[in-house]
Amino acid sequence: MSLIRHLPPIFVTGLLFGIVGMPVGAVVFLTLAGTADGRPFAMFGILKAPGLAGALTVFFGGIPAIATGIIAGILRRKFRSLPVFAIVMALSGAIATAIYVLVLIVTIISPGRWPDGAVLLCSMAFTGAVGALCCAVLQWKLFR
Repeated sequence: MSLIRHLPPIFVTGLLFGIVGMPVGAVVFLTLAGTADGRPFAMFGILKAPGLAGALTVFFGGIPAIATGIIAGILRRKFRSLPVFAIVMALSGAIATAIYVLVLIVTIISPGRWPDGAVLLCSMAFTGAVGALCCAVLQWKLFR
């Protein structure tokens, strides 16, 4: 019964993580991909095609970001310390993103080429952690 009373703030938090976490994760991922390629800002060329950049951001980051936001909405009342909450949310974001990307790798992206998928999985999990960390701090400040 208590959970039903708190559903709207949980969904608001999910939307917050989706709206803020996806672009933050996209910037982190593009920076990581460019740095790995030896040209840190070269990957930002995808922004010349905003429809493609937006679609990829939503496809790879939307579901994990919203799921992490819902987890944050549920767990927010359990924590009294921002650093502990931020660390837990960063881990939740990394795990949610890793699970989602793992499902994509196994089913769609590269079912037979796991080493390529492992690099993608690790970099996406890191972007999920950074996005969740930023959103957790923002959520803590907005919803006291």
